[in-house]
Amino acid sequence: MVAIHDEDGTVRLVGCAPLYRVPQTKWTPRLTVQVTLYMLMITMSMAAGGLMPWLLERFLGWSIGDNRSLAKMFAQDQGYAYDNNNTYAFCPKNARVFSYQPLARGYPAPPLAPKAGKLYDAWFHKPVVLRGVSWFGFNNAQGGPDGLWAGGSEAATDFGAIAYQLKLLGFNTIRLPFTFDGLRTHGSNLVFKCNHTDTRGLAQHATDPSASPQPDLSLVPDPPIHLPVASYHQGLCNTYMPPNTEHVIQRLLWTVQFLVANGFYVVLDYHPDASDATPLDAQDFARAWMYTWATITCLPNFASDIRGRILLDLLNEPDKAGGVGLGWAGRDGLPGLDELYLTTMDSIENITAADALYLLQGSPLSASGSSYGLSSGDGFVTDPATIQRHNLSDPRPFFNELLQREYRSRVLLGPHLYGPDSGGAAAAPAAEVLARLSSSWGRLAREGYCNGRDCMRLPVVVGEMGSRLGSSAELEYYSAVASLAQQRDSPLAGWIWWACNANSAATGGLVTDDWQEFAWPKIQFLQKHFGLQPWYSDTDSFLTSVAAQQQDAVKARAAADAAAAEEAAAAAAAAAANPALNLTTITETVVPVKAAGEGDSVGPASSSSSSSIGAGSKAGATAASSSVSAAGGRTQLADVHEAIKPAGSVAGQQAAQAAAPVQQANTADASYVQFDVQPPPAIVAGVAAASTAGSSAAAPAAAISSKLRSTQLRSQAAQAAAPAQLVDTHAKLPASLLDAGSALLLEVQGTVEEEPI
Repeated sequence: MVAIHDEDGTVRLVGCAPLYRVPQTKWTPRLTVQVTLYMLMITMSMAAGGLMPWLLERFLGWSIGDNRSLAKMFAQDQGYAYDNNNTYAFCPKNARVFSYQPLARGYPAPPLAPKAGKLYDAWFHKPVVLRGVSWFGFNNAQGGPDGLWAGGSEAATDFGAIAYQLKLLGFNTIRLPFTFDGLRTHGSNLVFKCNHTDTRGLAQHATDPSASPQPDLSLVPDPPIHLPVASYHQGLCNTYMPPNTEHVIQRLLWTVQFLVANGFYVVLDYHPDASDATPLDAQDFARAWMYTWATITCLPNFASDIRGRILLDLLNEPDKAGGVGLGWAGRDGLPGLDELYLTTMDSIENITAADALYLLQGSPLSASGSSYGLSSGDGFVTDPATIQRHNLSDPRPFFNELLQREYRSRVLLGPHLYGPDSGGAAAAPAAEVLARLSSSWGRLAREGYCNGRDCMRLPVVVGEMGSRLGSSAELEYYSAVASLAQQRDSPLAGWIWWACNANSAATGGLVTDDWQEFAWPKIQFLQKHFGLQPWYSDTDSFLTSVAAQQQDAVKARAAADAAAAEEAAAAAAAAAANPALNLTTITETVVPVKAAGEGDSVGPASSSSSSSIGAGSKAGATAASSSVSAAGGRTQLADVHEAIKPAGSVAGQQAAQAAAPVQQANTADASYVQFDVQPPPAIVAGVAAASTAGSSAAAPAAAISSKLRSTQLRSQAAQAAAPAQLVDTHAKLPASLLDAGSALLLEVQGTVEEEPI
């Protein structure tokens, strides 16, 4: 090996690198410039990286700052239109109004079309029977479906997995109890550890171990949609649901979309506890429902996929509302159910005509406290002799006024049925139970309600029934109810079991107390007596029905999309004509309806009495009068036997909304808008008779209007005194919040105690 000596004294070997020598660096002006340029280039690169999401969103329509690019691409691959295809002009103009990743559209069930006391699908006239289960959690501090903290298998902890299993068990309806205050809170964390279970494992978990023969698990259908992210990640469940950093309303919107995409109908149940005073003021109650419903109608897939699949259960068990209970007639300054329901439905129809389906509960209470042996939430007795004999609250003034409403064909009755073990009806022979139920609501579905020659038949869906089925008296009660459901001309169009949750004290849940397994005796009872059809009972029929439902959804999809596009175009034109129109500046009136008092006369409809959805209503001029148009699509489907509401009427509605002037309530703050309170129309002969007789149960229109305006003035004064606080969140919402798509998303802290039933 040859050693070479360099001039600088370095010794190196041929073919080898020079030996290391400590450099002698000198800080020169040239080096200073080089370092400065390098640092400048690094800074510019970092700045460009920070601006990149904005540039992509501004020029390419992408949004990657919160994973929306992947979500958007996934949604487009699954056929979901992420564009802001809003149905109404008041919807937020910014398409990025939801904090969660959009879902694939899946296979929504056909829209519902009530007709002659029954339910049909609006596409093919097929009869529909709702078989549902309540899943509470939005009405308590959980702020989402309760029980997802159970742990263990994904089958017991993951929301999507549980919903899939409920579908396998034969349920087609999910009822979601909620509160208005709860929608403005953040709820609890729903991400918990769990063990992954594949589709076959979920099917096995949703199969009765005693079923014989056991089904072939390889035949189980896949879930209708796959979530944008894996349903488990590093041993965690529910990572795909909106986090509790967002308001609960975001979770509710996501849950509604998810359930509809999976083929469920959804019942939104306002389920207040005794401390919630919202139902004690018809104006506040109507505004709260109006904003909640308007927010749902602003979902981008409302027109194509959601309309007709949601029922609004306006008030849970009214006879317990506000801790004082409400009857059909007002008393002691409290509204009656007739005033509460009609004001709310009129207001909803005023902003979204012919879009909502209503599920109404009754009240058996009267001044004497008699309930005729009916459960809380029941109470629709219209027979005069029975009402007088038992001193019951009289619903006839309400039904008389409802006969004049165009939306009457979209009203369903939702009585609750509980046996003696659950604090419901007292123990009685089966024949007596049947007689009471038939007298309360059975005749309204079979024979209908008439005022003169004007008649209507109302579908009945049992809004709640549930039990531990632990006593002979309880079994006898539900056997009587089952015999009514099994009759050939049954007045029942469906039922909803209380509850999925195991933490329902009086009834237990559809799952065992540890939340890990299904309570198979209850599933067997529902299968035997109420027509529940789990997938394992007849696998071939179940698979055929699933395939048929998905084919029907695909067949109607093109027409539904075309109609939705027309509605979106009409909404965009109306919004352009009135840029100030939004969820706050909806100036359609909340129409107060003062009801007849207890004991007021109930006579034929007066020719001078008119529906509040009439000439004075912008939406009323374009509302369709047919029951089918209210329930589903807005166009003539090529292969469907049903003519559905034409999109042109929606364009007229949007134009009317756009032309509406914006009435400012506070000139110093343009973000607040006052609802124009008009003198209320009288329920048939109620106010006139009451004012003539000097009845205290029904006030004259002027007095009512004055009372409502004084309430608003007090609210405005409170706002001026404390501008940093929102003292009337139902009546006045700041436009700055709503422009970002945050309807009802106010920083209002509130706790809602869990109500077992």
